[in-house]
Amino acid sequence: METISPLWEQQLSTTIAKAPDRTSAARAVFNLLPLLPEEALESATEQALEKLPDSKYKTVALPILLNPQTHGRVLSILFADLMERPDPIALPTLLQLTKDSSHPFSPFAMENLQLLLGEDSEPGWSKWAVEIQKQIELSTTQCGFIPAAPITYCSSSP
Repeated sequence: METISPLWEQQLSTTIAKAPDRTSAARAVFNLLPLLPEEALESATEQALEKLPDSKYKTVALPILLNPQTHGRVLSILFADLMERPDPIALPTLLQLTKDSSHPFSPFAMENLQLLLGEDSEPGWSKWAVEIQKQIELSTTQCGFIPAAPITYCSSSP
């Protein structure tokens, strides 16, 4: 007996197949998220992230992750993926999430930053920005990762 895939699975497959490259496929799947049923959100987000290279994370996935109105299931997948990305992507993004107290993942971002940076104190944005830059320089030296674009930090205080 042949099982029939839900329409959304067929739509995802077609969207990915028509994309000219991996980044375009990821972007197209992310654009489909608002149109998909709730049960499709996790799978679609995972498929988009599998296609997304680190060099395009800032322009494709970051705006979705930073939006506090993004569906919780999507945010969960994006946050888990963020923690697997290289430090030059993950650390500045965690700092941005930490600064936005309206974001549902702000407390988790703060916990992760404290763990990754070895900081037990409350956040000091300037201090954390300096520590993040040191960690990025260290990981760049050790791992050879070069960010696609300069990383900037806001200097505002909490």
